[in-house]
Amino acid sequence: MQTLSLETLLTHAIEAARRAGETILALYEAGHSRPIKKADDSFVTDADLASERTILSILPTTDIGVLSEEMEATTPGAKQDAPDRLNYDYVWIIDPLDGTNDFLLRTGEFSVMIGLAYKHEPVLGVVYQPTTRLCYYAIKGSGAFRQAHNEQPVQVRVSTVTSLSEAKLVVSRTHFSHEERAWVGGLGAKSWTQMGSLGLKCTAVADGSADGTFTFTDKTSEWDLCAPQIIVREADGLITDLTGAVYAFNRMDTKNRNGMIAGNHSIHEAMRSQLPETRARQP
Repeated sequence: MQTLSLETLLTHAIEAARRAGETILALYEAGHSRPIKKADDSFVTDADLASERTILSILPTTDIGVLSEEMEATTPGAKQDAPDRLNYDYVWIIDPLDGTNDFLLRTGEFSVMIGLAYKHEPVLGVVYQPTTRLCYYAIKGSGAFRQAHNEQPVQVRVSTVTSLSEAKLVVSRTHFSHEERAWVGGLGAKSWTQMGSLGLKCTAVADGSADGTFTFTDKTSEWDLCAPQIIVREADGLITDLTGAVYAFNRMDTKNRNGMIAGNHSIHEAMRSQLPETRARQP
């Protein structure tokens, strides 16, 4: 039975994210990273793998399962989807480098994401941006916080914008389809800006610097959304798939098939109300 407090586990998760971020940043600044195309056509780099090794060396895993994007490549004999994780109530869900394409494009917009799920629900999350040293984190029931390097944490909340005509949206830079571009162009939003890393887009929503974000893709996985979900929700925001369903974690099938919308409650609902019918209902 897992006996460490969520506060203690958060301390470990923040340390792991920051140290992994230092590892990533050293490779980023050196300007060399070998991209390898995976079976799903996404890329993995030596920075992804080094980050994951760092994280797994720090996080406590006694009586806690692990689901991590690159585990199969970094842990001898391990599988990304090792079924024994399903036997645990608590599971770490990790994306060691969210925004690998932006890492390769050198935009600076990538992050380390560490979430902890308890009985399929996120209870702790950390999103850390190595290039800015900004850390966002949340524990269920305790609010969401942003902490700059060597500064005190500040509690964050979503914006109070209620109309799409006043809303600032953030969308993907490297996974932005013609369908998504046409849809967001017809929403009547005040502005929309492309940004790397799903985690960074969600933290922008959480701290109110953006009012909403979305993706239509069916290619996200649990590690893309576990940490962002708890941070957005603890910032009084709403994050669901396109059908309005809240994500569950530590499932047998780790893929999210129905996209994502996040925002304050007003903007989330305004965006969902304008979805094409084929997107807004369960397939």
